Amino acid sequence: TKFADGGWIPLSIALCVFTALSTWKRASVVLQAAERKNRLPLDQYMLLFGPDITRVPGTAIYLSPDPDAIPTTLLHNLKHNKILHERIIFLHIADADVPRIADSERVEVQVIDPHSVYQVTLSYGFMEEPDVPKGLELLARRGIPIEPMETTYFLGRTTIARATRRNLFTWRRELFRVMQRNSPAAAEYYQLAPERVIELGTRVSI
Repeated sequence: TKFADGGWIPLSIALCVFTALSTWKRASVVLQAAERKNRLPLDQYMLLFGPDITRVPGTAIYLSPDPDAIPTTLLHNLKHNKILHERIIFLHIADADVPRIADSERVEVQVIDPHSVYQVTLSYGFMEEPDVPKGLELLARRGIPIEPMETTYFLGRTTIARATRRNLFTWRRELFRVMQRNSPAAAEYYQLAPERVIELGTRVSI
């Protein structure tokens, strides 16, 4: 494999890079498929969570990879803590195929339960670094002001469990585990204040 300046990449290094990239892609597909099995349609929200559930003050923001589904992090939080916040925002980050997006076009809001539950999409161009707290400030224009010190972000993290039986591809599973452990945290990528973040994890066996 040849560098742009005319040099050459040793074949062993090229194979290592290819293996790492293909391992990451394949494992990511497996994790996304496993997570999709546990998702519930967004329109089932009112059927699942009735008025008997304890509500606590503040705003909970659940990052959601699927704008049409209830984030699994909310289901995990409810299962373990038995409470919901007074205001809930399902937040989807969308990648646009343009370099930059004007603030006037960045935010989309869908009201699920008036004054209580919203589906919000923040869109960013491919030359922008997502700044979620700053993007959420735009919600004030829609009558949904966000108070940073009363807001908690819930992030999900799905990992692959260690192999119970070793086989030919065990080493690739372990390679992905190492890569995932050393990958940048979502909180850092989205510029969230660490003290306002709660991460809920699940493990998948493959």
